[in-house]
Amino acid sequence: MRPQQLQAREFIEELEQYDQAVIETPNISTFCSGSDWILSAHEELHHPSSLSIWKNQTNWLTLAKRGLSPFQQGLQPLEMVWAFGCPLVGSNPSDSVSLLLKVLDEPSLDWEVLVLAGVPQDSSLWYEISRQISHIYPMEVYQGGDCMQSDLSQGEEAFLARRSSKFRTSLRRNLRRAEAERVTFELIDSFEDGDQLFQRMMDVERKSWKFESGNSIFQIDRYFRFYKRLLHRLAANKRL
Repeated sequence: MRPQQLQAREFIEELEQYDQAVIETPNISTFCSGSDWILSAHEELHHPSSLSIWKNQTNWLTLAKRGLSPFQQGLQPLEMVWAFGCPLVGSNPSDSVSLLLKVLDEPSLDWEVLVLAGVPQDSSLWYEISRQISHIYPMEVYQGGDCMQSDLSQGEEAFLARRSSKFRTSLRRNLRRAEAERVTFELIDSFEDGDQLFQRMMDVERKSWKFESGNSIFQIDRYFRFYKRLLHRLAANKRL
């Protein structure tokens, strides 16, 4: 079956199905592959470019058409600043790569270089990419940045039990210091006004040593816009 290409409007209309497929995809960063992250990055962190979104019955491919140089047209994940998200989405990695190969054969698709990201080298998806693509197209592999994730699915105590005694001691010391300086912490798990929540966050950030020394990421305009748009999307979609 020939893959279906979606226009931007059609993709927006099907984000719920896409995000569910992200959750079902093994061994990827679900948050950084989800629509909130990749669309916010596409809109704020990169020069304007057109989406190249494809799907079949169970799999998705989310790419952007960008000029890699004045002489090269490329296909990239929507977020390529940190390259945390994976553009190949679906519960069956073999089917995901099969979709990719069909898309690359589309005569209407003008590309010279394909960039993939967010694929751990010990994953089944990486195995399928190597198995199905390496004998058709030349491949080069580069080490990506570390995407740090914490597993709190079993609760705070289970998380701390997996940390070193030095980590736990440092945490307790910092909590005592915060209490002494009357610092309070508030868990935000539902907030409908993303702009108001972002403003609260920036009120805290502006008092940090990074901001006062001019080293805060929020002092760079495109990152400020990215995180503001991301938080707005998360609040609107009730995903805080």
